[in-house]
Amino acid sequence: MDAKGILAGLAIWFSLAIAAFADDAQDYFNKADAEYRAGNWDGAIADFSKGIELRPDVPEAYLNRASAKAEKGDFDGAIQDYGKASDLRKNYPDAFFGRGRAKLYKGNAKSALVDLDRAIELRPDFAGAYYDRGSARYSNNDLDGALADYDKFVKFQPNNPFAYFGRGAARNAKGELAAAIADTTKAIELKADFAAAYKNRGSSYYNQHSFTNALADYRESFRIDSKDAYVSIFIYLTRARLNEKEPALMELQKSLENRKGVKPGDWPSRIGKFLAGESMEADLFAAAENPDEVKNQEQHCEAYFYAGSKRLIDGDKNAAIANFKKCLATNVKYFAEYQSATSELGFLERKN
Repeated sequence: MDAKGILAGLAIWFSLAIAAFADDAQDYFNKADAEYRAGNWDGAIADFSKGIELRPDVPEAYLNRASAKAEKGDFDGAIQDYGKASDLRKNYPDAFFGRGRAKLYKGNAKSALVDLDRAIELRPDFAGAYYDRGSARYSNNDLDGALADYDKFVKFQPNNPFAYFGRGAARNAKGELAAAIADTTKAIELKADFAAAYKNRGSSYYNQHSFTNALADYRESFRIDSKDAYVSIFIYLTRARLNEKEPALMELQKSLENRKGVKPGDWPSRIGKFLAGESMEADLFAAAENPDEVKNQEQHCEAYFYAGSKRLIDGDKNAAIANFKKCLATNVKYFAEYQSATSELGFLERKN
């Protein structure tokens, strides 16, 4: 799975208490804090801003406004405010942590690492920073570093399902499938409605060729959260490997047609159309082209995996091997498709 999947749902944005001031700014800060805790991000941002106009020297106000901006998805604004909080209070671990997390959500994992390293240096017991640094390292293909940080997070928060979820993802990426299944099972025990954990455990089972178990987990993931198109895609692949290709295809088409709030012809839809035989390999590879270098590599990783999987389902093992090798050449180790291509090559090359 990708790093965004690891981050999803782990809410460590925070609203810190602001010391009382004998002026009108305090009224705005109190109101903003209540709005933040109620999930009214726009209201919180507006009132933090009014308070900041009156007291521009309060680092917690910038920190909290940054957190509200991040919750709203304004990561650029959040990064700016976290920086202001850091300027006002030197060696402020919360500011470095928040800015690192915002950068990570923006997809800038290398820059995020610098801030997260600093947060941990200033506060060695900063549990959330270890989790996010693990995710940043995961995104930078540093799987051993990611695993070490997730281990730390497990020790700090042994009852947090995300601790085992993150560590399981890193272990799956390293090919440690039994250990990955054990971790994601623990995550599910701690959080029964953890859709992403079912998806990840399904991927580990898929990579073991335990297709019946994989299908059960993908279905449970879809039941909890039907918005993830990749779960539908892997349900199709799994059913096809179980010799249920025709009903699987009908299910895939229905799932993709019922997606809401997506642009027509988005990338998952193009994958689905290809798997359904409505477009050719060349069309999929052309659609994978992207001016952003990272996105280009990631989409080609996916395209080669799905092309290889379709060839394998159709019985063309040599072409499947060629496509899986091209998938690995992208070096996008943090994607489920890369991990599954690695597994498939192992099975195919042992058979040959």
